[in-house]
Amino acid sequence: MRLTLFHFFIFTLYLISCSRLPKENSRMVTDFNFGWKFIQEDLPGAGKPDFDDAAWQDVRLPHDWSAEHSFTRENAGANNAFLPGGVGWYRKTFTLPKKTSQNATWIEFDGIYNNAEVWINGHYLGNWPYGYSSFNYDLTPYLNFGLKKNLIAVKVDHSAYIDCRWYAGSGIYRNVRLVSTGRVHIPVWGLFVTASQISKNSATLNLQIQIQNDGDLGENVEAAICIISPDNRIVAETKFETNVAPGSLNEVTEKLKIRNPELWDTRSPDMYTAEVKLFITGREIDSYRVDFGIRDIRFDSKTGFFLNGKNMKMKGVCLHHDAGCVGAAVPADVWERRLSKLKDIGCNAIRTAHNPPAPDFLDLCDRMGFLVIDEAFDEWNRCKSKWITVRSAYDGPDSLTSGYPKYFQEWAELDLKHMVLRDRNHPSVILWSIGNEIEWTFPYYRPINNAPKDKKEEVFIKLAGGKCELVDIANRMKKWVKEIDTTRLVTAGEVLPDADIITGFADAVEVMGFHYKAEDYDWTHEQNPGRIMLGSESWGQYQEWKGCLDRDFISGIFLWTGISYLGEAGPWPRKGSRSSLFDFACFKTPRGHFFECLWNEDPKVYLCTNLIAGSEYIYNKGSGLVEDKQKDRLRKWSWDNVVESWNYQEGDSVLVHAYSNSPETELFMNGKSLGRKDPGDFNDHAVKWLVLFEPGELEAKAYHENGDTLTYVIQTADSPHRIIVKADKENIQPDEYDVVHLEVSLVDKTGIPVVHEERKVYFSVEGDCRLLGVDNGSAYITQDNISDHCVTNQGKCLLILQAGKASGKIKVKASSVGLESSSTVINVGI
Repeated sequence: MRLTLFHFFIFTLYLISCSRLPKENSRMVTDFNFGWKFIQEDLPGAGKPDFDDAAWQDVRLPHDWSAEHSFTRENAGANNAFLPGGVGWYRKTFTLPKKTSQNATWIEFDGIYNNAEVWINGHYLGNWPYGYSSFNYDLTPYLNFGLKKNLIAVKVDHSAYIDCRWYAGSGIYRNVRLVSTGRVHIPVWGLFVTASQISKNSATLNLQIQIQNDGDLGENVEAAICIISPDNRIVAETKFETNVAPGSLNEVTEKLKIRNPELWDTRSPDMYTAEVKLFITGREIDSYRVDFGIRDIRFDSKTGFFLNGKNMKMKGVCLHHDAGCVGAAVPADVWERRLSKLKDIGCNAIRTAHNPPAPDFLDLCDRMGFLVIDEAFDEWNRCKSKWITVRSAYDGPDSLTSGYPKYFQEWAELDLKHMVLRDRNHPSVILWSIGNEIEWTFPYYRPINNAPKDKKEEVFIKLAGGKCELVDIANRMKKWVKEIDTTRLVTAGEVLPDADIITGFADAVEVMGFHYKAEDYDWTHEQNPGRIMLGSESWGQYQEWKGCLDRDFISGIFLWTGISYLGEAGPWPRKGSRSSLFDFACFKTPRGHFFECLWNEDPKVYLCTNLIAGSEYIYNKGSGLVEDKQKDRLRKWSWDNVVESWNYQEGDSVLVHAYSNSPETELFMNGKSLGRKDPGDFNDHAVKWLVLFEPGELEAKAYHENGDTLTYVIQTADSPHRIIVKADKENIQPDEYDVVHLEVSLVDKTGIPVVHEERKVYFSVEGDCRLLGVDNGSAYITQDNISDHCVTNQGKCLLILQAGKASGKIKVKASSVGLESSSTVINVGI
């Protein structure tokens, strides 16, 4: 529509500066994480403003009350890491300035676990059952302004504490915001930016902009759009005008061209910003920004995955949403440390197992260059079995285990669409996963999968009449995704691929995700060469990666798992899964070192050892080689119980493992060569020697193809003598968000790491900060997460602190009886 001369002048000013003119912001986004009261008790009437909460606990969000409890077998189970659930209430009072009384105001919750009910000033706003969804409520009709206070109340019901197969946490465990802007505004997730016709010279941006009018009158709205480059330059801009009727939502599409675009990829994750400003008669009424990346993704059924035209393999891991001692309320800095460590070993992709992640997690994936499979559900309309005592005991009663399936029919469409709407601007997200191993909940899938290939169809007809409800649901879910986003394909984690092909589930998704079925890759590809395939959940074993490397049509694999996670555990006191590249404290495991050799381009060698008697290997005297013992399927999640140690009894038969990406590795014990070996001679690609222990020094030399020789040395250590404390940051900001991780290790008198003896380490902390937790990485530590001490595991433990709001210094001292203590200082805002 035509703009008046006056409006054109106003637009020109804004387009010149985009957002740089000094003025009052038309959209106010308030951090709503502070000033809450909490009680873990079911109190009828706690949603009323006059309810007395004076005795309640003061908390800040994100908050996971389960992680603050002691580990216990009372009212807890192995699925949820032996931490209790229950019912809790949150309340917060706040005021709003009178000038915002004509605004639209809403509250945004990134995630509440679970069954959340919300009140504002005694008015019931509604409930949201799914604990992993982000959602919002309009507060506008019920608010007070000026000096009169407002009361927001939230009830969280996690009394069915093993409703999830892993540790979910309890409470308002993700961020909360209060948003206030004009009655005519861009609604939540109302701006979508995609890129097309991408080349080195240019890219076309396609913007879908929603404009909501909550006022009583129709309005003629002018809008200004600008695109800001990664180096903060305005690189494109335009304007438009539209009339929005009262109570209606308009959607406008605009195209902009970017010259010489900086493409987002895993090595150079460059991000742009789109900003849209709305005006009525020249007055700004709303401003909305989203970050996005310009990148091209493509899957090919014969040659795999392409990013910006470059063929590449996904070196992926599956991640649950908890982070060891902090539980499910994970600060962004904690995730940043964890993702950095994954990046360092060559990982470039993540599958969010098995639920939508926190928005700030995806922000980090964007900024750090990870490809993401964004997953919606672990269960659809039928429950999976869960347990109290130990994995696969299936001894959880229905009252405690019934979870999302009872809400699925009513809520699945909304929850799925919320995930896609929320996450569709993230360049890191490359696939939408609608579910994880749903086949287990349909009893005829296993018989079909186990039947001979020429009998599978017959079994399907006999047991299910040739029709599958799962396929019907999958097709509906794919349709729901496509109603929001057509730029990405839909996948699912499929654990019975033979049966999925027969029933049609494999055709209901666009990318077939294989779980632990690499042996089916070739047959599936031969049957349908047009089918796109990847290993969406794979054992952390060499053969899994080799199976991907040897097949161009497999786009990548996602190991189970990247980092140890809470839950899906047992028997007591095992609180979580250890099948990982990094442990609960995010210390690198031997498996992590091994995959670093496979995934990282830099030359590497690593040494670890264990007694042959307790090993998963045997020595074949005939061939002179160390070989795998016969393993069953469950053993493939495990890793030999090796440690980076050279402390044994003289004469012990010790198995020495060397991991390397070099053609040959030579082992020396106290300077004497024990021979060179080729990783290719071992099925698991790890060279091994069986030696009789002698104290001293063990050295591996790896001879790389480029002529480099790398060495790795481990030495016999004496008893612990002193403690070393290493902080991952020397300076943090007094913003109540910055986090510092302090890694503690034991060394002997000569500085050799001690991993064969453990000590209880005590922490003394001075300064304005918050203790988030202590951890030693072990699946068997059941001491409280919030504590002033921690017992080391393999000579290490971790202390996590979060900044307060005062500048100054944080002084940390680590001590242990009989050892030389260690101190360090963290600067806060100075």
